[in-house]
Amino acid sequence: MDLFEQLDISETAVRAFDLEMTPDLAYRMFTCSGFHEEQCSTKQRVLYCYVDTWGETPKLLLMEQGVKYARVLAQINAPDETVRACVANPETTSILRRVHALDAPLKQWLQIHLVEDKGVGYLQLLIKTREADLCTDGLPLLGTFSFTGRQYLLPSEAQSLNEAQMEAEIKTWNFFESQRRPQGGIASFLIDNGDSLTVTDAYTGLTWQLGGLELASLRTIKSATEQLREQGFAGWHDWRLPTLHEAMSLLLPERNVKGLYMHPCFSNEQPFIFTAARCHPGGYWLVDYRQGRVFRGSGSSPGAFARLCRTNA
Repeated sequence: MDLFEQLDISETAVRAFDLEMTPDLAYRMFTCSGFHEEQCSTKQRVLYCYVDTWGETPKLLLMEQGVKYARVLAQINAPDETVRACVANPETTSILRRVHALDAPLKQWLQIHLVEDKGVGYLQLLIKTREADLCTDGLPLLGTFSFTGRQYLLPSEAQSLNEAQMEAEIKTWNFFESQRRPQGGIASFLIDNGDSLTVTDAYTGLTWQLGGLELASLRTIKSATEQLREQGFAGWHDWRLPTLHEAMSLLLPERNVKGLYMHPCFSNEQPFIFTAARCHPGGYWLVDYRQGRVFRGSGSSPGAFARLCRTNA
């Protein structure tokens, strides 16, 4: 079994390590703030390395990333002094919180030990088998318990917010946002509705799609939403785009095994989604679960994905 088979990479991933790829470049290529259909396919995935400093000890990680996908494959056991020197190098600083690009010495070490020698012994695999994308294992099943927590009602009407107002709402509600409020986070309690399609947050009273809608313009997303309402998706006819507050309620302070800042029961096929909130003076607010951030985006092509919700009566 060769190195790439052991890593269990996707069929659409380029079977090579891109040592020149940086977190910032990957972000511009594959996320809501910079993705363009003419630049890359939604199925294209690349393998690159970066340094994560969220823990006490910096970690050199191997990432597989694409437009609809992000997965940390392995930790690379490079010399600690080389990794720490990379973190100390101001030229490796990223726009993303606690993430660093590779410096020249670390690239050289990877070229020798990972690319040329195919050093499997340096890899600590984090995911050995690909998990099912939608999994509600571990969630309480609807009707099997009594929720005693106190619900809170999030704004459910579409709003128009400028940058300052959006940031004020994040602070007021104490939402997690990796750049603006990394210390934030609100309570959630997800319930498995037993239909393999939806979960309900007992705190907010919102029912969510486990999956969602494909990358499209807002006009196409609205048309698809209307079709799901007419069809009675999961038995309901009142599906809608979430407000900014509702979409942010799914953000969690730590990435899950799928590389998203949200509960792992949700599909990773919708890494950034439209909200119903307009951005003043133009565009819409989008929530990016891969980076744990809120961004301004266009309602036109290439648009964004969608995860619909509904309010339980």
